[in-house]
Amino acid sequence: MEQNKERWRDLPEREATRVVLADDADYTLTKMSAPPCRGPAPHSHPHKQLVYVLRGSGAMLVGEALIPVQAGSVVAVPPNVPHIMHHVSEPTEWLEYFTPGREDLATE
Repeated sequence: MEQNKERWRDLPEREATRVVLADDADYTLTKMSAPPCRGPAPHSHPHKQLVYVLRGSGAMLVGEALIPVQAGSVVAVPPNVPHIMHHVSEPTEWLEYFTPGREDLATE
């Protein structure tokens, strides 16, 4: 079992692909996708964030908690808390909902 927990360290580091589905000043909705990989360093932002996993599995790091995720999982990320989709075990897609809207992801 311990070997399976550590296997993510052998995955390549990659950025996930992001598509902005909808946005305005109050919210931003994105769809993310990633092949099997480990995420880059955690980041934070002043927005509340919800993550909904559409397909696949892996683990999300939120603060100090490593949360296993799979299709149907929902993870809440408070503002200013470091987080990342820590590792992806198989091709995975997830939705991210931010409030208020993220100006850095705004579409015109």
